[in-house]
Amino acid sequence: MRAVQYIMCMLEIIGARFVLGQYTAAYETAIRSNTLLDGGYDPISRPKATTEVRVGIGILAIDQLDLRNQMFTFAGWMEVEWRDERLKWTPAAGNGNIESVFSTSDIIWKPELVIDNALEDLGVITADNLNLRYDFEGDVKWEPPRLFNVHCQVDVTFYPYDQQKCSIVVIGWSYTVEEVDLAFLSKAINTDDLETHGEWIVTQTETVKAVLEETLEDERRHAFYNLNVIMPVVVTSLLIALTFIVPFESGEKLSYILTVSVPSRAPYCNCGRTPSHFNHSFQSSYVPRDRDGPVGGRDADNSPAADGLPQRGWYQRVYIRLK
Repeated sequence: MRAVQYIMCMLEIIGARFVLGQYTAAYETAIRSNTLLDGGYDPISRPKATTEVRVGIGILAIDQLDLRNQMFTFAGWMEVEWRDERLKWTPAAGNGNIESVFSTSDIIWKPELVIDNALEDLGVITADNLNLRYDFEGDVKWEPPRLFNVHCQVDVTFYPYDQQKCSIVVIGWSYTVEEVDLAFLSKAINTDDLETHGEWIVTQTETVKAVLEETLEDERRHAFYNLNVIMPVVVTSLLIALTFIVPFESGEKLSYILTVSVPSRAPYCNCGRTPSHFNHSFQSSYVPRDRDGPVGGRDADNSPAADGLPQRGWYQRVYIRLK
């Protein structure tokens, strides 16, 4: 009988120890109270004299690359990590062996970061409703999602076979370089969760330490333009060249010229009544103006011009002059 009681007692002790080492909300609350809410933690003071902040960017989906406005828009998130020695604790059975807990963003120190080349939502990056995770070694991880709208210098010289390079420039705000040192979290942008885009392919990403610049290289999918832009121009040019071999005695030379020439001029002119928001020709949608020509930076509908003139544009200029 005593042996049975001894065994039952030992089982109760082992069970108590097992439960003692498990996670509970009370254990996490106690850790947070001891590290953040004990009255000695100041969320305004940075962790140490020079705090290294590692920054990375992840991309989920490309929205668009606006060639006329030179704006690159994509959905993604920022990965920001730093170490705060004030948040350390020792995992043990008495606190559930918990190695990481969460905190709201208003009671913990975090760096002030700004997208320097943003065209919309310019300001310090915030995510008030997003919790931060920190572990027992004091490493804090913050991943605010956002819609990035950044300036992208566009060069359409080889349109539609062009490749564009767009950068996201991250800088610190308020703090000097000696106070908060920005570094890269990885050597490339995270594209693991990138959705396929119908027009652009991300071919390469890189990082530049000079100003914490992360760059994506996009290559245009040109199959659509081959079928709808390049082929009509080439076929029309060949048909017009055939004008010179149509016998004059056939009596159809003039009608053939009119049949071929009138449709071929449609892309280059504004014909008929068009909506007020579409007051430019088909060609102007794809061919940017010269810097010192019709636009010294902007055209008739007040849209900025992209850099360079596509090779197709040079061909069309020569083609129109010959006609």
